[in-house]
Amino acid sequence: MARASGRRERSVESVFVRFATTQGLAPEPSHEMIEAFCAEGLAQATCATRGTYRSVLRKRAGLVLPVFRPHYRGAAAKAPYSPEERAKLVSIASLQPRAWRGEAALVLIALGIGAGMRAGEIVAAATADLSVETAQVVVAVRGGRTRRVRVEAPFADIVAGLGRGCPDAYLFRPHGTGRSHPNFVNDLCRSLVRDPDAPRLSLARCRASYVCERLATRTPLSEILASTGIAEVESLLRYAVHVEGAPKTKAQLRQRLADGQ
Repeated sequence: MARASGRRERSVESVFVRFATTQGLAPEPSHEMIEAFCAEGLAQATCATRGTYRSVLRKRAGLVLPVFRPHYRGAAAKAPYSPEERAKLVSIASLQPRAWRGEAALVLIALGIGAGMRAGEIVAAATADLSVETAQVVVAVRGGRTRRVRVEAPFADIVAGLGRGCPDAYLFRPHGTGRSHPNFVNDLCRSLVRDPDAPRLSLARCRASYVCERLATRTPLSEILASTGIAEVESLLRYAVHVEGAPKTKAQLRQRLADGQ
């Protein structure tokens, strides 16, 4: 996951440097240069992309966003799976003609919906990262900062069973090759045998299901940020659009966080 994040940062910096060079300017990521880059260098990009690039450059340069700045609306997250769709996904995994493929799909479902883990985090997870604490299954999610996440029911039992094999084995496709390939997870999702009308397995939708469920049950926003590894509360807005009664503006999210809700 850290490697994937590093690749994204290097890619963003490369585009920024190329823009500055073509403009005959020094590629120094000041507020003014970053805003010019987003407005002119990314003129054809979506608001979500410009916001992402600005955030990466700002963090790399150690800059704090000024209050008065263009606001780029992020893209809405994928819709969460309904309870019926979740049941169908588990059924699809159990009916795969090749057992290893079904087991791998079940790992993605359990850690994606049950713990909100990203694809790269699941690929890196090993049996040594699992533990049972006060009757709860907890997974240590590795990354820039390791976080400990409780696996939610009904997936906790599934995840607990993953830790009964080799203590040093990967959880997802322990014997699979090409683990560093960017499509290591997506290739598995695309290869699943399913009925045409059955839902597709998507890690983005699995993670959205976890986040939206936390928002729907009014889990304190600080806890959601801690369990998902999301740095800024405003980033939850892209999930909140799918949840009735959830904050619908960044200001409302900030206020709820400040209120400890």
